[in-house]
Amino acid sequence: SRSVKNLDAYSYYEILGIEKNANADRVRQGFHAFALRYHPDRFADRPDGDRDAAGRVYRRGTEAYRVLSDPQLRRQY
Repeated sequence: SRSVKNLDAYSYYEILGIEKNANADRVRQGFHAFALRYHPDRFADRPDGDRDAAGRVYRRGTEAYRVLSDPQLRRQY
């Protein structure tokens, strides 16, 4: 299990579970799988700490998707 405290240690590729050479469709698929697992709504009935952790993980994943799905941002990354 990935530690939320060390979330910044993971690359965007690792967070989305994709290869560095993944095409746009694979980036989208990786984010979809990530979102199904970590979307904050899945943790609505969990304790506050779990919900907060899920929110942090999800925000990092959406950031990864935003960067990796934009060719210019991806090149800079």
